[in-house]
Amino acid sequence: MRPQKAIKKTAKNNGVSEQHVREEMQKALDAAWNTTDEAAMKRQKELFPNGKPTLDEFIQKVSRMASGS
Repeated sequence: MRPQKAIKKTAKNNGVSEQHVREEMQKALDAAWNTTDEAAMKRQKELFPNGKPTLDEFIQKVSRMASGS
């Protein structure tokens, strides 16, 4: 799923603005990248070897994983 479509659908399903969804997702992504959990850090490096992704890159990757692509 394209990032914009995913954000739009999430916003509609939750009765909030697309901007709100983006802000909350960015906060979650930032928090995840600030973890000290070794297993989480290892998984992040496996999935995103170039470092912290943009929000759109993260959504694209998770969407592909969820769809089995």
